[in-house]
Amino acid sequence: MSELSTDPTQSGPVSPAEVPLPASLAPKPSSKTLRQRTSVPLQAYRFAAVSLRMMSMIRKSHH
Repeated sequence: MSELSTDPTQSGPVSPAEVPLPASLAPKPSSKTLRQRTSVPLQAYRFAAVSLRMMSMIRKSHH
């Protein structure tokens, strides 16, 4: 038996690493992680930080 299987939705072979796993096997986030993901002030801060970083990069590229 081959290590690669054929997926009917794709034209070529699919490696075992590309096969999706059921959600029940996904790791569960810790309570700290859940708190961070649902914290509006923290998410607003992260959004602003990423936006400023992107604007800085764009400004540098448009000399």
